[in-house]
Amino acid sequence: MCSGTLEVAEAAGNLRLAIGGDLPAPVELDLMVTVGTTDRPESLLLMCDARPHNTSKSEYDFTREETSRRYALANGMRFTIIDPSVLPVSFVANLDSLSYSVNAVRRIEDPARFAVLSDQLARQLEVDTITSAVGAIASRFAVDEQMVWLAFDHLAWTQGIDIDICRPISRIDAVVPGGFERQRRIQEFLVGALR
Repeated sequence: MCSGTLEVAEAAGNLRLAIGGDLPAPVELDLMVTVGTTDRPESLLLMCDARPHNTSKSEYDFTREETSRRYALANGMRFTIIDPSVLPVSFVANLDSLSYSVNAVRRIEDPARFAVLSDQLARQLEVDTITSAVGAIASRFAVDEQMVWLAFDHLAWTQGIDIDICRPISRIDAVVPGGFERQRRIQEFLVGALR
């Protein structure tokens, strides 16, 4: 069973914010990675600390980190804090701009049609620039281009297309491949770090 932030904070008893009185410190789910094989997956919760490691932390920061650590532990995940300065700026910017797509896709009224649209977009992106592919699919499906941009962002976020999100994404150019290879190398690194 998966434990939520409120359950974790309640169990800890003392994980309360000074601001707001009795609200638990929010869990930072900056990056949750699943590694391993399909039959033996293992989750790793990576918390991205926005301050350099030599910066002093407030009681709130320690509470937030402790809540996140306990959340990971309660849900059978390993937990580590990473310094964002080790991540490429364009990678962080892309994650920030693409992340909305996860929740937006959950609100799609016709998920089956959206899946077909996304699949056709992925195929079109193999032969066309991003903007041209989005326009072609919007025309083919008779939908607003915003719907197709959502499909693109979701494909990029989920790595449903081979796109290197560590590089700036220029929507007027073709997709820059390399995401699948980078994903494979990161997974190998994380699996090695977990052993």
